[in-house]
Amino acid sequence: MKKYELTDETIKIEGRTLYRIIALIDFAGVEAGSLGGFVEKEQNLSQDGNCWIFDYARVYGDAKVCEDASLHDYACACGNALISGRACIYGSAKVSGNARVLSKAVITRMAHVSGNACIFDYALVGNNAKVFDNAKIYEFAQVRGNACVCGDAKVYGFAQLNGDAKLSGFAEMSDYDTHY
Repeated sequence: MKKYELTDETIKIEGRTLYRIIALIDFAGVEAGSLGGFVEKEQNLSQDGNCWIFDYARVYGDAKVCEDASLHDYACACGNALISGRACIYGSAKVSGNARVLSKAVITRMAHVSGNACIFDYALVGNNAKVFDNAKIYEFAQVRGNACVCGDAKVYGFAQLNGDAKLSGFAEMSDYDTHY
């Protein structure tokens, strides 16, 4: 049984036509008849699980939202991005390229996760932070402010990277490290 279908309401993004979704059944606080965000095609949002695209959030290209993941507000997932587990994307955050946001990770505000970056566990990327290349943010780590994590860098444990800080190359930040 399908949980949603595409409506005739559309928007154009980067030359692509995206369709607003509408819930067909009640699930996880979403009521049948509720309008959701926008997808380019049904493959962008799984019909299984409790995943949902809310508000004016957009998913297009080969990006996929599955399991119990969600996008809210004006968030965007595109390219080959994967949003799964119970991950949540809020604000005007963008996940693109081959990036993965998994588990209970949160991406918020104007943060951008791209390339082959992977955010998972209970990690948070927010404000104007950028995470790209092959960077990994995981466990309870937080990257906020205008911070940038790139290359093969890793931020994990209870580490916090804030302000205009930059972590690149093969650098690692862990445990209770806090850098501003």
